[in-house]
Amino acid sequence: MGARQKDFTTIALIGRYGSPGIAEPLGRLASFLAGRGHRLLLDAATAEFAPLAGYATASAAELAREAKLAIVIGGDGTMLSIARAFAPFDVPLIGINQGRLGFLTDIALSDMERVLDEMLGGHYVEESRTMLDASLTRPAGDRERTMSLNDVVVNRGAMGGMIDCAQGASHIGQPAEMHE
Repeated sequence: MGARQKDFTTIALIGRYGSPGIAEPLGRLASFLAGRGHRLLLDAATAEFAPLAGYATASAAELAREAKLAIVIGGDGTMLSIARAFAPFDVPLIGINQGRLGFLTDIALSDMERVLDEMLGGHYVEESRTMLDASLTRPAGDRERTMSLNDVVVNRGAMGGMIDCAQGASHIGQPAEMHE
């Protein structure tokens, strides 16, 4: 774990949508990062539930284009959602766990300032994750496509039946195909 500096001048802050306890840790985090001299952009959907005076807000798409780093406070579900939106922009993500257990959001709220201070100082090990690009083609020809981190769940619903899965390439732009 060597020290290296990356340009994390603009940081996106995203909190679990609708979470009643998100305002306090989000405010603490914003104050901490601003004190370190970072430019902050608060996710507009997060700001609806936890408005922070003095910080610019932006849509998730704008955040993904402008931010050099995104910090997510929530749980693994929040992190997975943001990973899908930010993947095409290659924005690194850091997860702060708001709950009890997180595999992708493994930094505890109580340790966030200390751990982030070290990480933003260049002391971290970067983990790269593979995004899956899946599409579903229905018998009528309708097609749905989604990005996923870790896995794709295929469920036919309440009625049982056969499905045909054909594996495509493992990178964005050439999805795995599923046919009902």
